[in-house]
Amino acid sequence: EAAGTALDLVSAEAWGIAIGLPLALAIRAATERGDVETARACLDVPVPMVMFGTPFALPYLHALGRFRLALNRPRAALRDFESCGELMAKWQLDAPELVDWRNDAVAALITLGDRQRARERVEEHLARLGDRPSRARGTALRHLAAVSPPRHRLRLLEEAVRVLDACGDGLERGRARAEAENARRAARPPADGPESMDPPAARWEAPSPPGREALPAPLAELTDAELRVGALAAAGRTNRDIADRLSITVSTVEQHLTKIYRKLKVRGRADLPASITGLSEVS
Repeated sequence: EAAGTALDLVSAEAWGIAIGLPLALAIRAATERGDVETARACLDVPVPMVMFGTPFALPYLHALGRFRLALNRPRAALRDFESCGELMAKWQLDAPELVDWRNDAVAALITLGDRQRARERVEEHLARLGDRPSRARGTALRHLAAVSPPRHRLRLLEEAVRVLDACGDGLERGRARAEAENARRAARPPADGPESMDPPAARWEAPSPPGREALPAPLAELTDAELRVGALAAAGRTNRDIADRLSITVSTVEQHLTKIYRKLKVRGRADLPASITGLSEVS
């Protein structure tokens, strides 16, 4: 809202090279809540080419990379993150408190399936960060868990939750908690012995939502598929996470979210009612 207000009060031309900052904030916010149309509209705003020779380019490139990663374009996203890193090194501004490009580069590598490079990058990042609690460290621990053997994942994710809790990042903490719960479930022995083992996809299949008569009035308007997507979105999962969890495409997730927002009359995932979160075990 603050970024939108800033863009409404001052024209893009009047912002000059500083336009990169409010646009970046607006793009990031829209991307996080799954509002693809708003993010694209912000990216369509013309920016002066001279901006890319200034530090105002850093948050803009970072936001562009996050948007492309959310659209499952990890190669393009990785280029954006690495361009951001090169500029930060050139200007001697390489600090995760300014732009945490390394963590997002790791996320892009994980999406590409390059687990070895992702692990090397995240271990290097953790070494640079040290032991001080920070959002960057908590996020890096979550990424390290994703590329580590299953027996190590829960410990790393629990540490990530503690770190993110200490630094007050609710969004990243929610993601780490959801992944920690998944790791706990995966580590539990099957109740009925080996015969009850299902393939991973079957184990994580979203259960059917409750009967329509048990749903609050606004939620009853959603389809079963929309309820599943909405529950995961409200729990802090990204569009890519939701697509992987439900075995659908990112585009399908975006379409479901657009319909959910319209039916519930909300602006984005941050406004989804808390009651939707409990409608799927996957969340």
